[in-house]
Amino acid sequence: MSNPKTIRPESEIHCTGSPVLCPRMGEGYRGTLVAGQAKLILLSVQKCSQWMITSEISSPAGTLAMLFKQDHYATSAEGASEVGKHPFVFSVCPTNQSQPHASTLWITLMTEVSNLEYVLYLSDDPTEWGSFLLPISSLGSYAGRDIIDGSLQVACPGESFPCFHGADTFTSCLETWNPLPRKDGNFLWPIPRLFTDSLTEKVLYEDPDDSNPLFGNELRATLVLESYYKAQSFVPFSEWEQILEQCVLTFPTLSWLQTKNNEVPTGNISIQGKKEELSCELEKFTKCSQQMDQYASGFSDAQSIEEIVTLRFEVFLISKHSDPDGGD
Repeated sequence: MSNPKTIRPESEIHCTGSPVLCPRMGEGYRGTLVAGQAKLILLSVQKCSQWMITSEISSPAGTLAMLFKQDHYATSAEGASEVGKHPFVFSVCPTNQSQPHASTLWITLMTEVSNLEYVLYLSDDPTEWGSFLLPISSLGSYAGRDIIDGSLQVACPGESFPCFHGADTFTSCLETWNPLPRKDGNFLWPIPRLFTDSLTEKVLYEDPDDSNPLFGNELRATLVLESYYKAQSFVPFSEWEQILEQCVLTFPTLSWLQTKNNEVPTGNISIQGKKEELSCELEKFTKCSQQMDQYASGFSDAQSIEEIVTLRFEVFLISKHSDPDGGD
């Protein structure tokens, strides 16, 4: 949390003649949220801008969530992003950049607890953001997924795959998610939300952070094309073979990501023509097969359902790794 010189009560920052909040850049303000109600923050957007929002929750423990909409405030929780654990930067431009007038950005604050006390701070000074930089390679498995989920999204013609920050709270990032850029290529740990149930919760898989290091300069996105789970077929969109090349990777307005130069990634990345045909390498296949047999042989000695489920998960992981030795 930055240390703003001034922290005002929210009663002092209401817009003229309105209950809407109009905070000043570089000043923090203290407020209280009530479950079932929403508070609105209004910002004027005169040119393409990037702002950092930092928040602290005083009491009690709860979730501070935000919704971002231009020119009109949000009427549903779709696209809500959980904040409070880490500062983030968002990018926004006027709705119509060819016109000289400014547009407005509405930020809706929400919570699920009875009374949530918080301090919110906005900054448009990029030099402040650098103090919060944390390399992706140092995030760790669970904390890392919570931070980067929703940072790189998949958009396809006529299809929607919602994935936002705070995915566990707002039930998103199912068909698509951002796996950690692990050097062993494993995109299934932590177990994706789509495949989480009473059985997978029993997996006792141990993943010390130093055993599967992360790349510090990569971000990845995974999209489920077809899946057979619990003897049921799951196909997000039936014509994916024809549509996939029209999909793009996109950076959302809201982002935890910054470069070392304090820049926030924006725009789209086309995936057309970037499919890679994988070849079968006999030596690696043999190693995988041997490791799978070794784990499978432990099924008969397992003493609990947790051991069986964990062994089954480890066999599955080996079949999905790009390299059975844990390399690139």
